[in-house]
Amino acid sequence: MHYYGDSSDRPLIHFQPDVSNTTTLLLSNDSSTLYVGARDAILSLDISQSDVISLKKKVMWSPSEQDRTDCANKGKNPAVTMDPSLV
Repeated sequence: MHYYGDSSDRPLIHFQPDVSNTTTLLLSNDSSTLYVGARDAILSLDISQSDVISLKKKVMWSPSEQDRTDCANKGKNPAVTMDPSLV
C-alpha cells in the first residue's frame, strides 16, 4: 500500500520537532512495535492497531563528546550527524 505525502488517507503521525532524520526502521517479531532510529533518538511505536500509531517510549541517544571529537579529527563535519560505528 502506498500513500502520497498529501493524501488525506495517509495514517501517519508527525513527530515532535526534536525528532528528525528517521532513517532506520525495525519491526518487532510480533509485528506490534515499530522501532524508529532518528537523529539523537530512538522511538518505540505501538502499531498493533491498524488505524492508530502511538508512541510507547522515546529514548534520547546523542553521540558523546569524544565521538564528536573523533569525527572532527577524521575531517568530518561536526554539524552533520555521525554514527560512531561507521567511522
